Amino acid sequence: MTDDAHSEPMVHALLADGTTVCIRPVAAGDHEQVQGLCEEMSPENLRLRFFAASQRSAALAADRACAPPCPGYRALLAEKQGQVIGLAEYDTGGGKEEAEISIAVADGLHHRGVGTLLVDTWNARARRRSPSR
Repeated sequence: MTDDAHSEPMVHALLADGTTVCIRPVAAGDHEQVQGLCEEMSPENLRLRFFAASQRSAALAADRACAPPCPGYRALLAEKQGQVIGLAEYDTGGGKEEAEISIAVADGLHHRGVGTLLVDTWNARARRRSPSR
C-alpha cells in the first residue's frame, strides 16, 4: 500500500437506509468535526475505541487524523450533509504489506453501513495501487 491515499478523490455511497454519504480523505480543516465526533461518543464507545473514557482522547485522535500525511498512516471520513459521521484510520506500523485499521461511527448511526463503506473504500484503494493485481 502506497502513501498517496491523501490525494484520492471523494466518493459518494449509499447507506443501508438509502441516504448518501461522502467518503474522502481527512484534511486539516476537519479537526473540529473529527474531535466532535469522538467527543460525542458514549462512554462505552470511547472505552472500546480508545481503551479509556477520557475526553482528551478525542483531541488526540483529531490531532492525529488531521495532521499532515505521514508514511504508513492515513485517515478517511464519512460525511452526511456536511457533518462528519465516521472516521477510519489505517497504520502500517512501518510495514508495507499489512495495516491495522480502526473505525469510529457516530453513536446514532451504528448498523447503517458507515463503517463497512469506510473499510470497503480502503480496500478498493489498496487494490488499485497494488503491484500484484
